[in-house]
Amino acid sequence: MTPWFYGFDFIRRDAFWKTMEEVWNVTVVENETVAKTLGKKMTRIGAQTGFRTRSQTLNATMIRNRRDTIFRQLFQHSRTEGIGNVCSSIISRGMDKPGAKYTVIEVPGQNPWNGRLHEFTGHNHTAAFEMKPDYVKSILEPLQMLDHPVFLETKNAGFDPNREEVKRLIQDPSIKTQESDVTKKLHFAVLADVFIGNPASHWSLMVARMRYALGIKNTFVLTEQRGDAWVSYIDDTNYAELYDDAKIGPWMG
Repeated sequence: MTPWFYGFDFIRRDAFWKTMEEVWNVTVVENETVAKTLGKKMTRIGAQTGFRTRSQTLNATMIRNRRDTIFRQLFQHSRTEGIGNVCSSIISRGMDKPGAKYTVIEVPGQNPWNGRLHEFTGHNHTAAFEMKPDYVKSILEPLQMLDHPVFLETKNAGFDPNREEVKRLIQDPSIKTQESDVTKKLHFAVLADVFIGNPASHWSLMVARMRYALGIKNTFVLTEQRGDAWVSYIDDTNYAELYDDAKIGPWMG
């Protein structure tokens, strides 16, 4: 995460590591060997991705509370210590002007893992995976956001940016999609007035967790239909589900 928040890769910088340790109450280690000397059992995530260690005693609420603190600290320190302007993507698109409002959508694509999410959550996310214009409009219209710009994240997970899910949104005249792609623009997504995400995307779920931690409204990643509208079944009071391994499975992060 450090390039998004601080503008450089997480290589050894003693002063920076010390700051992070003090702010987050963590110990930064250089490699697996050092971690093992501290008694940490590491689980490899893929051949190149890295490692994780998970507590056997913390419940979902405790994990959420700790992550909330970390996310808030990340945004606090990115503003004061970041290299360059972390909000440059917002400024360059004119969304920093008074009264400006915008939506960000991470557009899903076909993925064999999509169906697995139904099993863990107990909810059918087909409508979110299809991301048809009617689904998007049912969310934006009650919020009076159909007259405001809609920015798309189209290339996450290496998806073809010209896939059908993207074309449908661009071709619908009532959705004001913009030409500028905002894939991996973290601050732009987190600070959007509305965020509509791909429920099987680690990126969308990370953005959702950050938005909830910061108290930002209108996050639609895990949704269900109520009447004619699609709403989030997670809100400001019950989003610990995003940290519950039994309910979110491999998407817990």
